[in-house]
Amino acid sequence: MDWGLFHVEHERFFSTWKRYQKALKQRNRALRAGLGARDVQIWDRLLQEAGHEIDALRKQYAVELEHSFQFYLDRLLPDLGKLKCVYKRGWHEEMSLGRALKETLLQDLQAGYTHCGIHRADLELRIDGVAARQRISRGQQKLLVSALYLAQAALCRQATGRSCVLLIDDVASELDARRRRELLRLLHELEVQVLLTAAEPPEGILDGMGEGFTLKMFHVEQGRITEVGHRS
Repeated sequence: MDWGLFHVEHERFFSTWKRYQKALKQRNRALRAGLGARDVQIWDRLLQEAGHEIDALRKQYAVELEHSFQFYLDRLLPDLGKLKCVYKRGWHEEMSLGRALKETLLQDLQAGYTHCGIHRADLELRIDGVAARQRISRGQQKLLVSALYLAQAALCRQATGRSCVLLIDDVASELDARRRRELLRLLHELEVQVLLTAAEPPEGILDGMGEGFTLKMFHVEQGRITEVGHRS
């Protein structure tokens, strides 16, 4: 999510993120040094101000990401079900970050680090109300992650007008020919630069990308890279 916000909301996000990280680093340093509560809490106001701003940006981005994500998931895994991106901000939803920091202060002093804040946030993916990791195979996991990257690349282009460079390792692994063709077709539709690696010859792997693109093929062996093909 922070990668997406860095590109989509760069000016608002990055300076705030740096302020938060600086305050968090100083607070954790005070905790590890065994300083008292007053010295630790000096940093709470900065954490709260920056944390709430980043939290608001992340919530907005999560909504936008979910729509784009569902579009690509429907293309790659049409029978999987309804996707839900559950954003967990890193502290209790019904209290401010300032209050959460006060309530976990004793725990922080004992452990030597800050237990709550945006640095503890997470994004849980659910399919028809069930955690995705509980109901999908390894091949489906690869397609789900691919859909997530495609969604972020699409949002980045929509917001900035700039295209991403996508790196995909072992594109043929765990994907049948139909799923592989659909993934390559979506990459082609995004009009982005793509670097693919594969352990098998490229014949058949790239057939699904259609026409209208430039393709260069390279072979890597014992640290040497050789161009073995070109197509426009």
